Amino acid sequence: MAIVGRPNVGKSSLLNAILNEERAIVSEIAGTTRDALDIHYEWNDTLFTITDTAGIRRKSKVHEDVEYYSVVRAFGAIDRCDVVVAMLDGPEGITEQDLRILGYAHENGRGIVIAVNKWDEVLNRARRELGLDEQGKQLGTSERRKLVEEYTKRIREEAPFALYAPIVFLSVLKKKGVEDLLTTVVEVGEQHATRIPTSELNRLVSDALYERPASFHGRQLKVYYVTQAKVKPPTFILFVNDPQLIHFSTERYLENKIRQRYSLEGTPIRIKVRESTGKEAEGQEKRRRTRRERLEGAKRPRKGEEEEE
Repeated sequence: MAIVGRPNVGKSSLLNAILNEERAIVSEIAGTTRDALDIHYEWNDTLFTITDTAGIRRKSKVHEDVEYYSVVRAFGAIDRCDVVVAMLDGPEGITEQDLRILGYAHENGRGIVIAVNKWDEVLNRARRELGLDEQGKQLGTSERRKLVEEYTKRIREEAPFALYAPIVFLSVLKKKGVEDLLTTVVEVGEQHATRIPTSELNRLVSDALYERPASFHGRQLKVYYVTQAKVKPPTFILFVNDPQLIHFSTERYLENKIRQRYSLEGTPIRIKVRESTGKEAEGQEKRRRTRRERLEGAKRPRKGEEEEE
């Protein structure tokens, strides 16, 4: 996982809270963490490689060479991680720079968890605005829930391309929400590597298009075959009679069906379309299956080798 975000959003404080030690330099000065640190950490039987990066700034604010290369390292960390923890400053809200980070992670097919830090400050501000601070009262459950719903709605409206990303609210300095974040990261990592059996996938797509047939200018879309080409992120290939018959809305519809059926929260889904006939699609899948079986056979030890070992 890579911990990324703007300067002074709490990335190194989060790392320290996870590790329970002052591993990275933390101060109130934005951008005090200049190195991208790779740290191996085990939590609940899961081994993490955590990359903490320097805050990502606007290019206009990058004056020093050290700061410039910190930005390069941050995006490099996104390139080589499985799951991105995109940290937001709770009181400040989502910014253009946050959207740039989220957009880069999404376009590069990374699992995403949005971590809203300094949530205690947001709650305290709400208490003051409601006059509860003077009365020595705390926010009620319904008021807290309303704040979460309003904040979530703003994030979804600003970043509609990442509607699949779970949002975790935490207060790193108080060590609240850190375990919830790690649990979510593990779940997203598993979903990012999900592989769906071909038979189930074809049945799902067939049923989905039966419920909502797709056509264009009187021509009916025919999906001959569907297969999963890769994981991280889950990528699917549709063999169809004519790719031009698949509208963006149809792709989104199928993506949502797959996501809902297999609870693929936190990971982007890629759908690729190829023109083919029914027989061609079957032949391509048969060749792919044969190659996979050969690879699996090559990995298995030969008869007698296990006994010798």
